[in-house]
Amino acid sequence: MTVTIDSGSVIGGSAGGVGINVLGGASNSITNRGTIGAASGNALRAGSGSESLANYGTLTGDVDLGGGSNTINNYSGASFNSLASIVVGAGRSFINAGVLSPGGAQAAQSTLLTGNLQQQAGGAYHVDFSLAGGDSDHLSVSGSALLAGSIRVMPIDTGTVRIGNGQSTVLTAADGTTIDQLTLIAPASPLVSYRLVYPNSNEVAIASQTDFAPATLGNNAGRMGAYLNAIQKAGGSSALAPIIAALFKLPDTASLRVAYEKLGTGALGNQGSVAANASLGFNDALHSCRQRDGEYRFSREGECEWMRLGGSIRDQDRTDDNAGFRQDTLTLAGGLQHAIAADRYFGFGLAYQKSTLDSSYSDQDGERFEGGLILKRIDGPTRISGSLTASYGRYDSRRLVDIATPGLRAKGRQELWSVSLQGRISHDLAFGEREYLRPMLGLGVTYVARDSYHERGAGAANLYVASGDDTFVALQPAIEFGGERRIGDEGSLLRHFVRLGITHFLGSNERRLSARLEGAPAGVEPFTVITRSDRTYGDLALGIDLLRKDGTTARLEYNGQFSSNSNTHAIGLKLSMPF
Repeated sequence: MTVTIDSGSVIGGSAGGVGINVLGGASNSITNRGTIGAASGNALRAGSGSESLANYGTLTGDVDLGGGSNTINNYSGASFNSLASIVVGAGRSFINAGVLSPGGAQAAQSTLLTGNLQQQAGGAYHVDFSLAGGDSDHLSVSGSALLAGSIRVMPIDTGTVRIGNGQSTVLTAADGTTIDQLTLIAPASPLVSYRLVYPNSNEVAIASQTDFAPATLGNNAGRMGAYLNAIQKAGGSSALAPIIAALFKLPDTASLRVAYEKLGTGALGNQGSVAANASLGFNDALHSCRQRDGEYRFSREGECEWMRLGGSIRDQDRTDDNAGFRQDTLTLAGGLQHAIAADRYFGFGLAYQKSTLDSSYSDQDGERFEGGLILKRIDGPTRISGSLTASYGRYDSRRLVDIATPGLRAKGRQELWSVSLQGRISHDLAFGEREYLRPMLGLGVTYVARDSYHERGAGAANLYVASGDDTFVALQPAIEFGGERRIGDEGSLLRHFVRLGITHFLGSNERRLSARLEGAPAGVEPFTVITRSDRTYGDLALGIDLLRKDGTTARLEYNGQFSSNSNTHAIGLKLSMPF
């Protein structure tokens, strides 16, 4: 008898049905180029005759060829998805040059093969391998197994993975195994490695080693990996399982770093240093009331009301310790200054700042309010000042966490408070009547406190971000050169200046932000993102003052700040009027 399926499907439909049931015949040949299966799981059944099964297509289910002189050939390009049993017969061979996959893909299955297994050089044994220590595919051969070709690992249970070493026996042959250049093929992953193990002459096993923090990550990505290790060691969580599983689909360390940055705080940990720089800029604005006449007129102060409008762009490069960002700000400030003695002045000011911070996978929109007091003493060409400012900022953040769900974003509101104390001394050296050189030195301390906050919108990937604080100490030596000339017929003066300086932050340049994932099990310690910024910046300021005879002054200025990994460009317009 000859049965040939050239195309299409033969599927047994009833609970007790069989895809192909061979009744009678002394020598039977079954050739499949289509699909054979059955709802019952019984794909093919034969009697006492001799059967030869040639599979070129897809066969899914149990196969029982009965007691004759039988063979099974699973040819190149074919798929044989076995279930509980394959009965070829004692001493008879299952020859595999295609794909042998117990249970098919993503379904652990144990199969008993009655007979011998011969896997040829082109054959592949596909193994659903549990990374959670659960059941993996297993093929039990009653006779011998000759294994050439490959074993392909198909990882399962990745969402509930166990950290560390795992091992599962995937083939047992009662009469022993013979290995003939057998290779292991596994999906590329920076999280897990696999190898073939031969516990004895009868068994073939796959060993795995799983680690979410491979040494090649380093820095913040490594800390996130260690946090995920701790989560899985604590038993993991069903809420985080889809994200954990998605990480195993990433092919290399570079893509894993990106995923970890998305899971972490990203560039959002930079707001402390941004706030400190804003306070330095506000302190500059409090130095307010220029004078056009009199001795030491370049350093003299007066009484005035002032207003300033400015904008800036800051670009922070991406480094191993900083996610990198671009920040755009618009600042409106105003204030006044009064004389409290012949050589002393007191002033105060208020500022409002609108900002946006954009990084690759996170961004913030925020507003900041700052107020400050300043006290100045003028002693001829020498000017000494001290200021105290306080600020409050609120920032709406968004993080892209599309690791398992496309387009998923976590949203939160971060609030910051700061207090800043700044001091400055300068001394003018006159060159003739209309030029000066001004060395100056500033020293400031800024304390920034961050409130805790909880994100929404991303389920298990939301972050609970802990409160924290940072202290910034800045030393600012600089030298300024300027001059003036008269313009027009109304006695107006045009003053120009160029200032070169350095801003150097003393102490540590590390900023730590601790957080935990909403889906993490209770008791797992939070992870910490450490952000490092440059400590030394070069400062450049260029500006012109237009001083009218009635005492009104208008200033247009540019300020640039440059470091190894960042640059800032700012422009401002300031107007002051005497009273």
